[in-house]
Amino acid sequence: MDTVSLSLRSFFLTLAQATATVILCVTAVVFYRLYFSPLSHIPGPPLAAVTGYYITYFDLWKDGGFVDQLKLLHSFYGPVVRIGPNKVSHATLSSPRAFAYEGQVHFADPRAFDDIYKSKFIKDPQFYECFNQQEASLGFIDPHKAKERRETIRALFSRTAIRRLEGIIQDCVSPFFFYSYKREAERS
Repeated sequence: MDTVSLSLRSFFLTLAQATATVILCVTAVVFYRLYFSPLSHIPGPPLAAVTGYYITYFDLWKDGGFVDQLKLLHSFYGPVVRIGPNKVSHATLSSPRAFAYEGQVHFADPRAFDDIYKSKFIKDPQFYECFNQQEASLGFIDPHKAKERRETIRALFSRTAIRRLEGIIQDCVSPFFFYSYKREAERS
């Protein structure tokens, strides 16, 4: 055999080993999530137990239809349903129209809005960690900490504070409008 066919054979052997390793790892994760996870005893669709993209599928490809799907899941599986590898939905809030899972809340009826957003649920850390600003006003997941921060900066956004800055804001915005009007006039 020449060196080209030997290196090609070596390449395909390495590719086959890498593919087998990936398949083995994925199979192990699926098997763990279905049978050995601490949430494996909670009923729900197996696909939801295996992947976090179950919710994403309904929200993106089914036009935000996860809330409707959640109602169906609860009618089929009961008041507690596993909807992700680490997410569980409970239909046992104070409002029968609201569903909570892992600190997040979904509702199938717009009348449940007040039951959800006037309560003190902790936000989903996975969503807010994507900004990598845990101590920023937007990044607080605990409503008590967010309230403390809001109280601290409230004076900066009062009507009086904004009026004091009105001249500075006008100085920044006016050139932009002047340039925009000038450019539009040149196009006409």
